[in-house]
Amino acid sequence: NQYAATKRTRAIIIVDAVNESQASGVRWEQFDRVNKYKNLGVILSVRSGFEQSEIPPSVLKSYVKVEHEGFVSHEWEALTKFFTEYNLPLPEVPILFSEFRIPLFLKIFCEAFAKSPKPIKGHRGFTHIFEKYVIAQGKAVLEKLGETGESVRRIWNGTIKEFALYMGENGTDRVPEKRAISIVAKQFPSRGKKALAVLEKYWLITKAPRYKKYKIIGFDYRFPYQKFSDHLIVRNLLKKHLINTASPLQYFKKGTKVGNIIKDEWSNRGLIEALSIQVPERLRGRELVYVAPKKFRYQEIAKDSFLESLTWRDLSLKNGKPKYINQKWVLSYLNKYILPYYGGNEKILETLITVSAIPNHPLNARLLHRYLAKKKMPERDAFWLPFINNRYGDEGAVNRLLAWAWHGGDKSKTQDSFLRLAGVTLAWFLASSNRFLRDRSTKALVSMFNGRIPVFLKVLDDFKSIDDPYIQERLCAVTYGCVLQPGNKKEDVSKLALHTYNSIFKDRKPPTHILLRDYARGVIEVAVTQDTTLKSKIDIKRVRPPYGSSFATAISSLADLKRKY
Repeated sequence: NQYAATKRTRAIIIVDAVNESQASGVRWEQFDRVNKYKNLGVILSVRSGFEQSEIPPSVLKSYVKVEHEGFVSHEWEALTKFFTEYNLPLPEVPILFSEFRIPLFLKIFCEAFAKSPKPIKGHRGFTHIFEKYVIAQGKAVLEKLGETGESVRRIWNGTIKEFALYMGENGTDRVPEKRAISIVAKQFPSRGKKALAVLEKYWLITKAPRYKKYKIIGFDYRFPYQKFSDHLIVRNLLKKHLINTASPLQYFKKGTKVGNIIKDEWSNRGLIEALSIQVPERLRGRELVYVAPKKFRYQEIAKDSFLESLTWRDLSLKNGKPKYINQKWVLSYLNKYILPYYGGNEKILETLITVSAIPNHPLNARLLHRYLAKKKMPERDAFWLPFINNRYGDEGAVNRLLAWAWHGGDKSKTQDSFLRLAGVTLAWFLASSNRFLRDRSTKALVSMFNGRIPVFLKVLDDFKSIDDPYIQERLCAVTYGCVLQPGNKKEDVSKLALHTYNSIFKDRKPPTHILLRDYARGVIEVAVTQDTTLKSKIDIKRVRPPYGSSFATAISSLADLKRKY
């Protein structure tokens, strides 16, 4: 405090990664003493969701909470830089998952796929990513040690799995140094310590001090990324204890290894999140919330972990359907246990947008489209507009989809199925009463469908019967924007013009909407100048005004409006 005073500044005491410490008996009241010194401040960093389990409420309330959001609002820029650094082709699919804003996760993802020559074309489950990372790094470990053998056998199965199993069986996220050496020595006889150091160098494990009465009494080893650790521990616990998958309820009861994780939900949040992803993968679609004790279904951690898990499931198919997601069971839980409660609708919609562009996902944009399309505009606007308007600008799934569509690199090789699903979701954003969101969605659609008009035509067909003039107007604006882009084939522009003519002008009854008609007319005028053969298929007089529209005769009085609304 005195030193800071002499420098006329403030000294900051920073305690990083509180949730990863095993220092027991912390005297939190000592931190309160700092308040007596005007030149001192304290910063505690803790993983989101672990605040209440790691820091007493009496201490928490004296701190100002600031959430560090990693690469938020710069996700695509960061992803591009990381992929370039690792010589990875940019992904051909929209990366909408929030984990990609976390620098450490992005690093692990890139190192897992660094030797892959092909672009990332589809969804990858969490477990698959971590396994691929370990195997890739394991090869480097074997090479460094001058050893031979398969990385899968010696590093993944023989070392990492044994670490994870010890952690799970002992209810900890660490392995004592002596035990760690003995595990590694089984794969590398007489070279346990050296192999352990190489594993640490290649960031498969990391060394951490063990304390007693604030003194270091030894060292432990843990996995470097807590989410990584949680998934590895859960994976190996389930492999050992979930024996009879036909009768799984017995393994989740109180007193069992897995049951105890669920019972102590606050301190095991990360493990519960991992269970929510991996249990359905082990039980062919049966959800953790349905095999755990019934009261667990109502807890917030169960709901949050369930929703989070839906974005990271393995989407392998069997007979054309996902093996590990049962749509009926998922929708049942969403409707019964999440939707009726405060904030439930917003959480569900956020999840649906996050997975909206994944073709094999049963909750993708096709589900969202069916749900929104079957409702009349007033009923739909009552919940959809507040959601997208409030979420615009908060760096959630709405903004991530917009950023990918508008600025997310070349999409010439992106699969039609991805583009169509993303286009359907973006088109629903056009219903917004927020002009800035509407404008940005319009431009994002134009950018995304530049050179991909055949896919955009399918999106137009998806929305041909939607009763929202905002959406219809802006889709015409997108159409106009597409035909003005230089990257489109002449024949595609002609098809788009014919589609516009047939749906707007052919029957001589264009919508009474000045902007919509003007956008539609512009589409056809541009196309006709490029392809003169269109003149034989389009009656240009029907495209140009006057349109013969009649002004509305039944005008509601002020009294009528007050009575109705």
